[in-house]
Amino acid sequence: MRIKAAFLAATAVAGLTTVGLATTATTAAAAPCTLNNACLWSNPGFGGYRFNNFYSQPNWGAVNYDGTTVRMWRGDGVATNVSALDNWDSDSRIAVYYNSGYRGPCFTVANFGSASDFRRVRLTDGSNANERMNSHHFNRTCGTVYNF
Repeated sequence: MRIKAAFLAATAVAGLTTVGLATTATTAAAAPCTLNNACLWSNPGFGGYRFNNFYSQPNWGAVNYDGTTVRMWRGDGVATNVSALDNWDSDSRIAVYYNSGYRGPCFTVANFGSASDFRRVRLTDGSNANERMNSHHFNRTCGTVYNF
């Protein structure tokens, strides 16, 4: 279902472009996540900058979004920090951590699940996850498991 929806969205954007209508396609519609990868987004709802990847990342501050020089984490509360995660891996949960090195308060995204808005995510210490997280690890569970 997820792949079909991504295909339909990409087809719709291509169709609008073909007939010459102006469109402001989101990155999500133009480039869905790769199967078995995780996509991390700078905006809630899977918008803005995207990072599409298959590996655990111990420090988002050392990683740029795809095709940019924009770091995925630049200090707590920075607007371009990761604000959503879409897990396209059907076999692996993904634990997301406040600190680099997979440490600190955390939460988990279900296998083939998502956390579309980190403003709605609570960490193990009760604080909010939005624009504060700094690492993720495939095949781990930490805190509440989210899928929304």
